[in-house]
Amino acid sequence: MRVAFCMLRSEIGRRDGGAESIRNLIDGLRSRPGIEISLVTAFGSYPCHVSYAPYPWSDSKAIPLIRYFYRTVKKVSLEHDITVLVLPNAAFGYLADIIKLQVKKPIVVNYESQCHLLKNYRLAGDNLSWRNIGRLSAFNGIIARLSQKLCDKYIVSTHFQKNKLIELGHDSVRIDAIPNCTNLSTYSFQVGEKPWNRRRRSVMYLGHFNHSKGVDVLVDAMPSVLKEFPNAKLSLVWSGSGGEYPRVMRLISKRGLIDATEMATGIVNVPEYLSHAEVLVLPYRSLSMTRIIPSLLLEAFSIGVPLVVCDCDPIGEIVDDHQTGIVTQVNDANDLARGIIEFLENRDLRELVVQSQREVAKQQFSHTVVAERYDRIFTEMLNG
Repeated sequence: MRVAFCMLRSEIGRRDGGAESIRNLIDGLRSRPGIEISLVTAFGSYPCHVSYAPYPWSDSKAIPLIRYFYRTVKKVSLEHDITVLVLPNAAFGYLADIIKLQVKKPIVVNYESQCHLLKNYRLAGDNLSWRNIGRLSAFNGIIARLSQKLCDKYIVSTHFQKNKLIELGHDSVRIDAIPNCTNLSTYSFQVGEKPWNRRRRSVMYLGHFNHSKGVDVLVDAMPSVLKEFPNAKLSLVWSGSGGEYPRVMRLISKRGLIDATEMATGIVNVPEYLSHAEVLVLPYRSLSMTRIIPSLLLEAFSIGVPLVVCDCDPIGEIVDDHQTGIVTQVNDANDLARGIIEFLENRDLRELVVQSQREVAKQQFSHTVVAERYDRIFTEMLNG
């Protein structure tokens, strides 16, 4: 069985949620007998049976990129039994339709995220830049409805996404919800008490600084945390992406948190940083502009980190409250502070959550488990 993965957006060599999940999935599939994996991607290559020459990705050249992608995938598909198109969201369904009409072989579409929604934008800050307005106009549900849904199978990460596709007119029989995956063998799981400095208890956020990530909500929550635990510190690890860095820094100063905050910028050794967090906080307002199951969440499960998240869709499918994390209300600094404080004061709860995370990661998100599910779908398509 020869399978080609063709990634429109994700740069396989970068620290990117979509790229990391695909890398893990390819690792899992390469270990299964009878499957040869090829990869078409922007920028860089990754070990597989065949890696085609990468093409340059640039938002400013979206139309030429799509044309190049189409021509490349059309050629590659003729040489393979099954083609998997890894596309940003259902608004790219028309591109999948065109490829299916030309190739006339089994085509699987993997949608990384959901369509852009107006409710996730606001009237100030980084969420109303000209680029985001363009994305909202091009990648919304109205555009997604225009596609003919011709491909053989559509795969998404969560049942939340599956239901959204059904609302857009997809046949539920041709949709499978298979989660993103993590390679547990690449992480050192934290067992028992961590070797952190007890004088400063680290409350960590790691990622982009933009409105959808809710970093400002975490900053607003910290004064309440410090009242209960004066030795807590806010550890912010900024990816370098996102337009709200100045706003976050002003808010830290306004809340009197300068002395209680440490900042790291740029690409860091994520597993090492996470292993020193007493609590990891992901105060997301929305997952509409990211891969639906964030890679950072799966890394937290793989390492074993007490996790506080906000209840934006579809977090409830991934994190069980007080089992694999603490789930708080979206955009509610007081509730977020409550969740952080509960972890800081309850060692037994921290250890229970950490152990549960590892079991869930093994059973649901392991790259070997997810690869087996893909293998089963590929085999059924070829035999059926």
